[in-house]
Amino acid sequence: MKIHFNTQARHKITKANVNYYANPFTHPSRKMNEHDFIYMLDGEWKMGQDDEEYTLKSNSLLILGAGHRHYGISPCRKNTKTMYFHVSLENGDEVTSGEPIDCFTDASANKSIKRIFHEIVKAKLSDNDRRASILFDLLLCEIRESKHQTDKGATGERI
Repeated sequence: MKIHFNTQARHKITKANVNYYANPFTHPSRKMNEHDFIYMLDGEWKMGQDDEEYTLKSNSLLILGAGHRHYGISPCRKNTKTMYFHVSLENGDEVTSGEPIDCFTDASANKSIKRIFHEIVKAKLSDNDRRASILFDLLLCEIRESKHQTDKGATGERI
């Protein structure tokens, strides 16, 4: 699944935090009116969105799209730690147009994704909504660039 984010609109981070699951926990089954970004810091978790399944491991990023059903397939591993934020659905955000972003990204090769994600959570927890929104735009750019670099490397092109 891929999502196109309207980068002309100012998205608003509505909620953010770091979660630690000392015991196995199953992600709730739900359909939200905003996008849910999850970054796996440590542990493992299987989640689904519509009819696709994703296995999150350390440095995985999963985007659960607004208006799409997502759910836990199995409980997370004991001592799992994640960062997450919810971001507004804006006009022009859609599942398949423009230059879409993959819903699942292995961010282990791009440390900037983790750093920016952390800065978004920190800004939101500090009530700095403007900074969080601006950092969100930067995160989208970084995810796209990371994907392009991975694609070039996979085809043997010079990165």
